[in-house]
Amino acid sequence: MEKLLKFTCLLSCIFISSCEPKISEKKNGAMNEKKLSEIINREQDRLLKVTIQKIDLLSKSTQQYLDTLTDEDRLKWQRSWHSAHKSFIAITFLPTSKNFSKIEAWPLSPGFLDSLANYPYSGIVNDYTIQITPEILEAQHMITDPSEISLGFHVLEYYAFERISEDLNGTEEVKKRRRALISLVSDLLLEEIKRQENEPPTKPETSYPELIAHMKDKVQRIHIEIRSSEHCSYSDSTEEIVKYQLMIFNEIFKNTLEIDRYLEETSPDLSEQIIPLLKEIESYSTSKKNASLEALIPKLIKIEGILGNFENRTGIN
Repeated sequence: MEKLLKFTCLLSCIFISSCEPKISEKKNGAMNEKKLSEIINREQDRLLKVTIQKIDLLSKSTQQYLDTLTDEDRLKWQRSWHSAHKSFIAITFLPTSKNFSKIEAWPLSPGFLDSLANYPYSGIVNDYTIQITPEILEAQHMITDPSEISLGFHVLEYYAFERISEDLNGTEEVKKRRRALISLVSDLLLEEIKRQENEPPTKPETSYPELIAHMKDKVQRIHIEIRSSEHCSYSDSTEEIVKYQLMIFNEIFKNTLEIDRYLEETSPDLSEQIIPLLKEIESYSTSKKNASLEALIPKLIKIEGILGNFENRTGIN
């Protein structure tokens, strides 16, 4: 119970902007894998509940903006989007077999959804043969290409940050369809995250080698995000979301799940290699100054390589 309370308090700091991540005092030895799995499953449940609350607020602020189209409500919508999106991203750092493609798919091709400057009649919004219904949007989602996205956070991001209020204000059919699409995507996002909560655990037990493989994949994905600059590009918050993910990575690795302690016990040479890199990552993620994301790439590649070496030793792929 003491370990569970410690874990909950530490990861809760991620969601409180005034709470700086701190390195907890280590106990002798990493936790056993039964305890590890128990904590992962409980924390996933807790984070899902938090995220449902935040997406519910996002849904309400979406509808509020569609009703008023005021600058004030647009800012509230944008803030709600950032809060809910970060809350969800934290969930993805815990290993799971759940499919989140209807929630967090990117990069998005805006022309698949709506008009572009040089293509005023492109997208679902302008194709009147396509009804805007839950069934149709789900069928259209990634229908022929991963960038053909009609569901999830990044559809809302596009409309909240990229499109102007004049695109929504009026009685023209295209504007009605645009408002209907935004409203429905918001409703479906809330419905999908609630469905995730009701699903039984698909991975009841997780070993440390499996957890390390998952964390290696997360490092690789952050690396890709920096290279592409496409994650959260419409909200101009790529650096912010990278810093946030690095903070979560460090908290989980060094504190909450004691991965560093496990590496120290099983592969001391790899532990010695990764600890200074984690300190550099922590320094970057907590810095208030703007720094080059590109400078992080060599460090992330090294971390990915170290975790990959551990995978090779244990045979986990």
